[in-house]
Amino acid sequence: MMRRTGALALAVVLAGIILLSACEPAPTPDTYVSIGDSMVAGPGVPEQIVEAGACLRSTQNLGHKVEPLIGVSRLVDVSCSGATTRDLLDTQLAAVDARTKVLTITIGYNDIDYSGIVTTCTPVNTCTAGFVHDGRDVISERIAAYAPKLDAVLVEAKRRAPQAVIVVVPYVPLFATGAGCLPSSPLPWDLPYLQAKFAELNATMKARALANGARYVDAVANATGHDICSADRWIEGIIPTSVAAPYHPNAAGFAGMAPLVAATINQP
Repeated sequence: MMRRTGALALAVVLAGIILLSACEPAPTPDTYVSIGDSMVAGPGVPEQIVEAGACLRSTQNLGHKVEPLIGVSRLVDVSCSGATTRDLLDTQLAAVDARTKVLTITIGYNDIDYSGIVTTCTPVNTCTAGFVHDGRDVISERIAAYAPKLDAVLVEAKRRAPQAVIVVVPYVPLFATGAGCLPSSPLPWDLPYLQAKFAELNATMKARALANGARYVDAVANATGHDICSADRWIEGIIPTSVAAPYHPNAAGFAGMAPLVAATINQP
């Protein structure tokens, strides 16, 4: 009888705990989480965050510039240089939870081997033949393979933070139309092909974002006049003119992109 009474008392206590837990309100979303690759982390841009280690995050990167413009209580920046969609699924999305109010995502360049493309194309007269041959376009194939990977990231982000505004931030155009600017930019006859491929990647990002209920920052994708040949450049060329990694945004780039991203986040 005593054993039965004790078991009953324990059951009542456990039921009370479960009931109290069920009645606890969900946390109010108050956090901005920035995830992605080096194009949002800010390698080389002062000041580098020592604790970020090899992720090479800057205090002037995109997340830090967007955060004061969007009405959140805190920033969690886990962007990391070299990241792919797999890294977002394996590590970065762990920062996303019910407290997440805003999530920005920039990913894709490393999935299509962006660094290999630009290093192949910059120092030579033409690189198109290296990627278009035997009836194939290698870069287009890589972009097609990337699309379902971005889908997986967006689905998992929505599962983790169902109340969050999720925003896909594309890549700023690298190359201007017309003549290149060696050594920073490939020569003119390669530019149409490269522009088309980077536009194709951004178009894929937009299509997958909208298909998964996320927002997309068209203004960043269309931010012409700030390419690596521009006097008002947001992206550095192979020989940087300000402190930033080659072929990556500089501090002015992050400052210029931030209001464009914030405007999309702040839409009703």
